[in-house]
Parts: sequence; structure tokens; C-alpha cells
Amino acid sequence: MNIRAIYTLVFCLLLFLSCKDTETRDEQNNSNTKENEFSTVDRNISEDRIDEEDAGDNSETSLDNTRNTQVEDKKPSDTGNQTRTALTGQFIKIGEESDSNCNCYCLDLSSGTAELCLVNGKMYINTRLHKNSNNTIDVFLVEPAGGNIDGKDMPWKDFDRNSPIATIKSKSNGNLEFDWLGFKINGDLAVDYAIFGKKTLEGDYKKK
Repeated sequence: MNIRAIYTLVFCLLLFLSCKDTETRDEQNNSNTKENEFSTVDRNISEDRIDEEDAGDNSETSLDNTRNTQVEDKKPSDTGNQTRTALTGQFIKIGEESDSNCNCYCLDLSSGTAELCLVNGKMYINTRLHKNSNNTIDVFLVEPAGGNIDGKDMPWKDFDRNSPIATIKSKSNGNLEFDWLGFKINGDLAVDYAIFGKKTLEGDYKKK
């Protein structure tokens, strides 16, 4: 074989190798491009899934918060907390429980009227009870009770009938509080007779 043929063969071999290397690089570039495209798509899909999951979590959290709020709303209000005693029935003054026959130290709130003791065994009055929406009772004088031994010289006709002589209110511990205000004449406190009823009536009462 002559030298020219050898050169030709070598040249063809180099040309073949060069073309092969070019094809290999092109394939690698195409592969990298496809991988980058797939990687971008995968990242976008992953981000979309993460956003969807976050949205789902936020939705569940909001739903849970709504449920919790509804449950809390159904709980009874703590305002006032303790149940107050109903202003009805018979009560006895605390400290005077020995008055089991209710000669002087009892309150009977079963109706709209009540007989109250001013002086034990000697002076009683008939009263009218007005129940208010705030769980209190205003007590108004009607007339002195029949059979009184004391108080015959008191100006019963002058005492106001439209001004409360006492108030009764329910306490959170289940008892009642009786507050004696006194008799009034023309809207002013009748000082000379203010003491009547204060000693016997004023104080706390419990259910009998």
C-alpha cells in the first residue's frame, strides 16, 4: 500500500471519530435539555401540590377554628356565673332559725302579698310585693295588720303607699337579702319611725 492511501485512510478515520464525538455531545446536550425541562415541570407540579396541600391545611384549620368557636358560643355565659335563687317560696332569717313557727322572722314570697313583723308578737303590717325584671322585689305598705298591740298611735294613713319601704334581692350564694328602707311621708323618710322593721326584718334569709 502506498503512502497516499495510508494518508487517505488516516484522514477518513479522524473524520469519522470527529463526527462521532459531535453526535455524542449533541445527544448529551439534548438529554440535559430534556432533563431540565422535566425538572422544571416536576418542580412546578411539586410546588402546585404543596400549594394545594397548604390550602387544604389552612381550610381544615379554619374549619376547626369555626367548630371551636361554635362550641364555645354554645357554652353558657360566665356573666353572673352562679344561679340566683328564685324569688318565691318561704324563707327564714339567718340567725333566727329557732323561729320555726314563723312568728316574726320569716318571709313568705308565694304570692303578691306578705305579712311582715315589725315588733315580735306586737306589731305587723300587710304589704304588697312587686317583682322586678332584675330579680328583686319592692315591698310597699298596704295597711297595719289587725290585732296589733303596738303602733296604734303611728300615722299609718300618712305613710306613702307608692314608695317602697323595703327591697328584697337574690344573692349568688342562694340566699336573699332584705334591705329595710323605712316609711315615707310625701316622699321623705319618716325618721321618727325609721327604726321599726329594721331590727326584725333587715338581714339575710335562706330557704326554709
